[in-house]
Amino acid sequence: ASQPCCRGGGAAGVGTACNPGGRGGYYAFAGLLPEHRHLVCWRAAGPDSGIYAGALDAKPDEQISRGVIADSSAPQFMPARGSTPPLLLFVREGTLMAQPFDQNTLAVTGEAVPVATNVNISYQLSASANGTIAYLTSAADKGQPTWFDRDGRKLGTIGSPGLPFGSVRLAPDGSRFAANRREPGALSDIWVVDVVQGSEMRLTTDPAADSFPIWSPDGQRIVFISDREGASNLYVRASNGAGADTLLYKSGERKVPDDWSSNGFLMFTSLTPNGYAVWVLPMNAGSGAGGTPRVEWRGEVSALSPRVSP
Repeated sequence: ASQPCCRGGGAAGVGTACNPGGRGGYYAFAGLLPEHRHLVCWRAAGPDSGIYAGALDAKPDEQISRGVIADSSAPQFMPARGSTPPLLLFVREGTLMAQPFDQNTLAVTGEAVPVATNVNISYQLSASANGTIAYLTSAADKGQPTWFDRDGRKLGTIGSPGLPFGSVRLAPDGSRFAANRREPGALSDIWVVDVVQGSEMRLTTDPAADSFPIWSPDGQRIVFISDREGASNLYVRASNGAGADTLLYKSGERKVPDDWSSNGFLMFTSLTPNGYAVWVLPMNAGSGAGGTPRVEWRGEVSALSPRVSP
């Protein structure tokens, strides 16, 4: 919001533009400093990801321009208490860290010191003005892919408990699934898991965030989005890990792949200034190339998550 929360109400305003320097990305987990003029937040933007600070009284596209720490973590500001200076809290490779933070220069000073270990890599972190910190341990963030029947009965599990998967998609033949997962100290990557053996293969290794995998009808390729060259562009990779990631489609809009039809069309949605639009991208069989996308739906009402009938 462009004014302090819960102080007299009023209309919401644009807090900040989410495309600084034209490089794409997005902001999350923002927190105001006590004087309600500055904020700290996490910015996801490929190699430029990290914790940023900015001023609310600047222009929207100039507000969040100061990089503070390169770690991918939700920041928490803790005011000064007695002889303890103001601190910035963040998670680094599973360890909760505290580092002195200068509210005037919006920069960290001194050395970061560990506060707690085995901390969840997600963003369940909160700090109070009296020095109490609440956080979630990694032990509470163990997930395991599990089979259920149509009546909700548990049939079995896949692999061993570990870091949770997101955006899980089964391969067309049901033998594998693809999903995104965040390792400690990293952004998300695409993983492929054998549902019988439980073996796991990390498909992507780029430092940027890779997510939302979609299988080709023959199970040989996987399309996903990555922030490595801007706003979540579409990439394709052989599902067995052979070769390299190939850029499929790039534009200035955020995109999410949704479905890949049996007759060779990839459907994806993009976020436009007027809402979400649905696109269809012809896919060349047996290659990593695609044709020219066309808009399938762009109206006054947003359309999301399209699926192609069998």
